[in-house]
Amino acid sequence: MNNVDVAAIVRDGYDQIAEQYMAVISRPRSADPRDVWTGHLLQRLAPGSTVLDLGCGPGVPTAAAFVGAGHRVVGVDISPGQIGLARRNVPAGSFHVGDVMEFAGEEGSFDAVMALYSLTHVPRDRYTTLFARLVEWLRPGGWLLASMGASDEPGWNEEDFLGFGHDNWTNGYDAPTNRRLLDEAGFDLEMAEIVADDTPFGPERWFWVLGHRR
Repeated sequence: MNNVDVAAIVRDGYDQIAEQYMAVISRPRSADPRDVWTGHLLQRLAPGSTVLDLGCGPGVPTAAAFVGAGHRVVGVDISPGQIGLARRNVPAGSFHVGDVMEFAGEEGSFDAVMALYSLTHVPRDRYTTLFARLVEWLRPGGWLLASMGASDEPGWNEEDFLGFGHDNWTNGYDAPTNRRLLDEAGFDLEMAEIVADDTPFGPERWFWVLGHRR
């Protein structure tokens, strides 16, 4: 399957579940890894930082939390439906419809980049290119927070994605490969852990990383 087809599946998949997805992920739950790891990043950011949120979804809870903490958030998502919700939910943010691989960030313009539950929808053979761009977009010492795949999955059309009755596309590398690619791109990881999570969609395992531009 080519990259254009993958992008179309991901875009349409998230458009079709936009409202349902927002209703679930915006509902607070105990021991949510998203809250734990975004908390780690928030503790490290200087006041008034500029944060890029790749695959921002409906803007809640992540972008809303960072804007609420006084930071400027730029969100990018391939799904127009998700971006529409983000603009409604977080009016102080700046949100853009687009493929993260086509986003034209300015060099050294961000203090942090987040990619939460989104990199598994980017073809893994494009990670090297994407990670190099993230390094360029970050200021020296800028932070990266990401949840990545924890197993070696070449890519498949995931039917009934998240139990909402629509398809999506998923792939990923195992944790050691992800770690190596980030290191080669120029990131030093401060924290890295495979986290098992009993999500509303069922049990999942994600490789969470927090690091900074070398």
